[in-house]
Amino acid sequence: MEEINAAGKKQFDEWFKTEEGAKELDDAQYYGSTIRQSFDGVEYIYNPVNGTASLYEEPGCTTVFDVYLYGIDSGYEQFGSHRCDWI
Repeated sequence: MEEINAAGKKQFDEWFKTEEGAKELDDAQYYGSTIRQSFDGVEYIYNPVNGTASLYEEPGCTTVFDVYLYGIDSGYEQFGSHRCDWI
């Protein structure tokens, strides 16, 4: 799970360099809210208070996902799917 959260953090860091991402970050910091964003079909939530990203989990459901990591020696890329099954 640490690798998945690190991949999400990396995606957020890149997104915050865009005009849209910078605005979202400013708003979240001002209002004290979190940011929910999807990258490559995987949904993450970002906490601007502590600067962490984590996989978003829909309340009341089980999350199933597949992640493939390639090139571990030279960094990694994330590919995967995210599905919510109501229980």
